[in-house]
Amino acid sequence: MQEAPDIPQGGHIYRAAVHLPRFWPDRPGILFAQAEAQFILAAVTREKTKFNYVTSQLEYRQAAEVEDIIITPPTEEPYTTLKEI
Repeated sequence: MQEAPDIPQGGHIYRAAVHLPRFWPDRPGILFAQAEAQFILAAVTREKTKFNYVTSQLEYRQAAEVEDIIITPPTEEPYTTLKEI
């Protein structure tokens, strides 16, 4: 299923800052729970946008573990796929 672009009525795009915490390798659920709260506050709904925010917070070791997904993200539900790993 293809997602609609982040363009509200009227054609204007408003961006709110999303501030994600650092990734804790031993507690990955914390990053995703806090990310979800930030996404709600900033009205971020697109999977690809969520994916990009979360992958930008990964340190070298964690990024290396999911390198294949980062380099070639799934076309459908990339954030959900990353979250489920």
